[in-house]
Amino acid sequence: MRCLLFLSFLFSCSFLSGQNNAPIKFGKIAPADLKMAVYEPDSTAEAVVLCDFETVIISINDNVMVRKKRHRRIKILDKKGFDYGNVNIPFYSYGKRENFFFDEAMIFLPNGNFQKLDKKDIFIEKINEYWSQARFTFPKIEVGCIIEYSYFINSTSWYEPEDWFFQEAIPVRYSELRFKHDDRLEYIFFFQGNENMEKIKEEPTLTVLEGQNGRCTIKPGVYVFENAPAMREESFVTTMDDYRARIRFQLSKIQQGDGRIEEVTSTWEELRKELVASPYFGFHYLKKGFYKDIVEQVSPALAGISAPKEKVDFIYKYITQNVQWNGGYSIYGGEDKLKAVFEKGVASSGQLNLMLLVLLRAAGIAAEPVLTSTRTHGKMYEDYPLLDQFNHLLIFAEVDGKPLILDATDPLRPIGYPDVEALNKRGWNIEKGWIDIEAPKQSIDLFLSELALTEEGHLTGQMIGVYRGYNSVPERKQYFEDPSGQHWAERLGQKYAEVNLKEVRVNEYRDIGQRLTDTIHFEIQQAAMAANDFLYFSPVLFSSFDENPFKLKERNYPVDFPYNIREQHNIKVKLPNGYVTEEVPKSIRFILPDKGGSFTYAVNDKTPGELAFNISFQVKQLKFYPEEYRGIRELFDLFVSKLDEQVVLKKQE
Repeated sequence: MRCLLFLSFLFSCSFLSGQNNAPIKFGKIAPADLKMAVYEPDSTAEAVVLCDFETVIISINDNVMVRKKRHRRIKILDKKGFDYGNVNIPFYSYGKRENFFFDEAMIFLPNGNFQKLDKKDIFIEKINEYWSQARFTFPKIEVGCIIEYSYFINSTSWYEPEDWFFQEAIPVRYSELRFKHDDRLEYIFFFQGNENMEKIKEEPTLTVLEGQNGRCTIKPGVYVFENAPAMREESFVTTMDDYRARIRFQLSKIQQGDGRIEEVTSTWEELRKELVASPYFGFHYLKKGFYKDIVEQVSPALAGISAPKEKVDFIYKYITQNVQWNGGYSIYGGEDKLKAVFEKGVASSGQLNLMLLVLLRAAGIAAEPVLTSTRTHGKMYEDYPLLDQFNHLLIFAEVDGKPLILDATDPLRPIGYPDVEALNKRGWNIEKGWIDIEAPKQSIDLFLSELALTEEGHLTGQMIGVYRGYNSVPERKQYFEDPSGQHWAERLGQKYAEVNLKEVRVNEYRDIGQRLTDTIHFEIQQAAMAANDFLYFSPVLFSSFDENPFKLKERNYPVDFPYNIREQHNIKVKLPNGYVTEEVPKSIRFILPDKGGSFTYAVNDKTPGELAFNISFQVKQLKFYPEEYRGIRELFDLFVSKLDEQVVLKKQE
């Protein structure tokens, strides 16, 4: 795997316990750090983490307890970094599984003064029934100050301790985690963040990596990362946690009191058996008593349908139109039987797709459950059977010999198009193993415009929009909320001061089996700017991209598109009588390497009194690595800037 370094150690008792030889001491600030005005490796940084140090100790007495102490020191370099003076530390308070204890907090001002916070300045507040947070604010925050604080958290989460992240939205100069545990426990760990890092040293108890992400040193129980760059979030990323350097732990073995070794980690086959035997999962589609009521309810309506594809279409629409998704992702069916969930009319993704599964199987359609992780939930590790890496359930079906991925979470999304969040490349079919989850390639926005411009600068005409695949979903939702199509007045109104929609027509937007088409007839006052004998106007009325989503000059994590992007404009403009073209945008064609994306802007001004534009923008490649970032950024730059270019018309004498 490109971005995963997998390592396993049985940690020895020689762990550097407690805070001995800690990289920093509380309140001891280096004069150079206090004087620092700019962080040289990143002069744009509004703040920098000077040191982030945590010790984790897992001990066994009557129970297993995880005790963590964390010490953070941050330099504020700009007013934009003042937010780091407002500290919120979440912890899992449900059932007292985690408890927070304040240790120390201080602020050091550039003039040498400092102030300590007291325990009375720390507020513990409940976020929801599961989570609470400790909250405190540093006083007198100003540019150039340094804040530092430390705290303890006692936790019962010892099977899978909390991940440690070396990178943040601001640079991290030094980050260290020390991990110690009872000898009767054995853990494996996953190190993520070695993209473009070279292993410069490897010994039995020492690994050193260096690269654009900084320098990482790994010893048994000690993990150090130096000079980690900021990870500023930008568009088209799964989750930043997929790319921030981090360490993830998982318990693998327990030595029992009698000396017997218990394997905690399992195989994929053992995990499959566990799921099948679960009353929250397997029982819902394998035990007839859990699903027979819902099958009996739907079977009469299916009796007259023989074609497999028609059966799938009917079942999919039946579920999506009768049960609303509650917005929650899950792989489980829950405690209630599917019939009870159906009657409530609201369900999680797991419940919805388990209903879909049982109805498909009852109709004779081969189908299996597929577990996956949503894009914002994070990447999956196929080498290791970790159940908690999954948070969403899909259905794999075979219809007329062709594979089909189904996801019944949206009645307005075409069949065979999983939720965009589910487009995380892979999924685990519990019967057949890992499979690819790819988006169909038919998503497109196509705009056909016939326009007429007057010498006063008014624009009249019509625009036909054709939307397929994922691109059709937001358009269907617009008409579902307001069938009149007034959203077009709002869209065009963002560019033009006065828009008059004369008529909006749309085909049956609820029919997800066909492409969506709408036609708008309009009149736009002052669409062109008149100046003396000249008219200036832009021929493109609307685009899904009104700005370049890529702002950073450099990006050290991939661009990850969920599906192909395609937008096309075919425009004809009738010029006002007596006007000729003085200047038109230049025609261009730009293609990324390996045809990963392209942009074409073609102008035809050979017909007297008329201009024609053919504009095509497409992204075929779904993942662009950091070394390819400049290309995709330039592609969007060209597209967005070209759409704003104007035609200049001149009145003939």
